Amino acid sequence: YIKAESEVRTNDIEAAKKTLDLISNARAKSGTHSYTWASTPEALLDQIFVQKRIELWGEGHALFEFNRLEKTIDRTYQGTNHPAANIIGGDRPLPWHDALRTFQIPIKEIEGDDAITEADQNP
Repeated sequence: YIKAESEVRTNDIEAAKKTLDLISNARAKSGTHSYTWASTPEALLDQIFVQKRIELWGEGHALFEFNRLEKTIDRTYQGTNHPAANIIGGDRPLPWHDALRTFQIPIKEIEGDDAITEADQNP
């Protein structure tokens, strides 16, 4: 997926589609996928984002992808299966720059390192 994304970002849409075909055909039970890839760079990047999330589901990559691509996390949509108590930020989407998406420095790290103090803590 990284290769396909870089191909899109360097305006080689056809190469990106071939890369996605290679990945998707390997994943398809029949050996041939049934996707129709987008023809615009923006739409193809969105498809790559979704396909990467499907492929890497449960492996802990999603938050980093959302942050890297500066995407809003929205778990509040109609029909969500995310329990309200587990949604960071409560009942609102979290834009990429929201402080709730920044990991705090563990207290043990602050206490054990003279070079950092509580003032260095992330919000």
